Amino acid sequence: MTNATPIGDGRAPRLLTYTRSFDARTFVAEICLTSTEVEHLDRVLDRLTAVGAIALHQSATPQSRAEGLDATLSLLRVNVGSMVADAAIGAARFSFTSTPAPQTLIPVWPFEANDDAPDAMVAHGLLFGAPIDFHALRAKDDDSAEPVASVAGRFHRWRSAAGSEAMLGTAAIPGGEGAYAVFAALQAG
Repeated sequence: MTNATPIGDGRAPRLLTYTRSFDARTFVAEICLTSTEVEHLDRVLDRLTAVGAIALHQSATPQSRAEGLDATLSLLRVNVGSMVADAAIGAARFSFTSTPAPQTLIPVWPFEANDDAPDAMVAHGLLFGAPIDFHALRAKDDDSAEPVASVAGRFHRWRSAAGSEAMLGTAAIPGGEGAYAVFAALQAG
C-alpha cells in the first residue's frame, strides 16, 4: 500500500493500530474511510483510551512502504530510533521466552555501585531474552541529562553511540544519589 489515494467515493486507505489494555495485544487493520469517518473513529478511540479499554491507538495514512527485511529494519531504525531498533535486532539472535513484555520499561534490575566511578552504577539483566548491561551515569539535576564532571567522558561516548537524535531523560535509581541517565547495550558474546 502506498500513500493514501482516494478510492473514488472520498475514502482513502489508512492503517488502524490499537493496543488492548488488559493483555497488551496490538491489533492492526487496513481500513478505508472518508475524512468525516476518520474524525468519528478518532473520537471513539479517544473515548476507549479514556476508559482504559485500549492503551494506545492510531489511525494514520501510511507514510512509507518497505519491501523486504532489510528495508523494513531500516524503516524501524528511522521510526523508533536506531539504538532501540538495533538492540531488538541484536536480541532477536537469542531465544525468546514467552514472558510478556512490560508495557512501560522501568528499572527493575538491581543497580550496584561501580567501584572505579562513584557517580556510575551498573546492572545486568535480560530484556526480551537477551543479556543486557545497563550503565547509569549521574546527571547534574533531575531536569537535564547533562552529566556530572566525573562521568562526562563516559557519558559522551554512550551519547555518541546512542546517536544525537536519541532523546535522553533522567531517572532516580534506588541506592543512587540524585538523577541518572541510563544506557544499555547487549552483552558481548
